[in-house]
Amino acid sequence: MMIGKLAGLVAVLVGGCGQERPESVSGSSIQEAEWPALPTEAFVSRRIANETDMKEGRAVFTVPMASSRAPLAINIPQYALWTDEKGVRHRVIVVQAERTSTGDVVGLRDASGADVVATLSELQLLGRVEPTGIE
Repeated sequence: MMIGKLAGLVAVLVGGCGQERPESVSGSSIQEAEWPALPTEAFVSRRIANETDMKEGRAVFTVPMASSRAPLAINIPQYALWTDEKGVRHRVIVVQAERTSTGDVVGLRDASGADVVATLSELQLLGRVEPTGIE
């Protein structure tokens, strides 16, 4: 589980459904060779996530006791490119997106099943059709 630039912005309970991501190498190339498949049920859409969602693998995070939370109005699931703190881009699936009092937060999953918590600004949203020609 990785936490992107979000670290320190919001207190989150992070789920343990994904695997640890190995350390990325420096550079701007995309690390994963293929796109993960869009899930048919393991995501949270049009509502905020709860602890049950995390335990059952639908959510990557939840924000306990947050005074202001709302689902973001984006398509979920969808393909995206996530740029990590080293500038490395990763092919991911957006499985959760919420507006919190500290900003817009997204839960991501890569092809290996690793989970990432990031801010919406760290993503390039690509839609629901598997992207082609992105290197």
